[in-house]
Amino acid sequence: VRKLPHPDKPAGKVELICSRDGLSKAEESDLLADKTLREAGVQGCSFFAVAAGRKRKAPLNVGGHDAEVSLVFTPKSADTAVSERLYLIVVRADPAHFDDLLAAYTARFGKPFGRTGLHHIWKNSRAALFVTGKQSESSKVAYFDNDLSEMIVTLTDGKRKPGADKL
Repeated sequence: VRKLPHPDKPAGKVELICSRDGLSKAEESDLLADKTLREAGVQGCSFFAVAAGRKRKAPLNVGGHDAEVSLVFTPKSADTAVSERLYLIVVRADPAHFDDLLAAYTARFGKPFGRTGLHHIWKNSRAALFVTGKQSESSKVAYFDNDLSEMIVTLTDGKRKPGADKL
């Protein structure tokens, strides 16, 4: 993934920066907020514009609007089928863009499979896509690889139970 350029080809230098890249703890937390996932070896990445030694998140065009995009990868493993695989993409956009995002995904994938609360859901046997919006602080789109997501839940489930760290 690091070899791929920023899809929108912005001016200036843009890099994909990931947790475990030797960043400060604050930046690492921003890239992957869940401490349990970080401890399990999950890696979060985002595109950053880099200039004069400073970094700022570089937006991507999603549904015709600038959005902050995070890519989340499974931990390194001896099993190459699941090692360092992209399993989650999270998109955050201005809530004003919710209707446009919903329309873009509906045009691409058809009518949502279902709706729960603010979530519009598309899914198949391999993946799920959620578009959440209007009443929240941002419009969000989340893509999950079902099998890899389930593996991560299994990997981290015991660590999240109260007292699990004392076993």
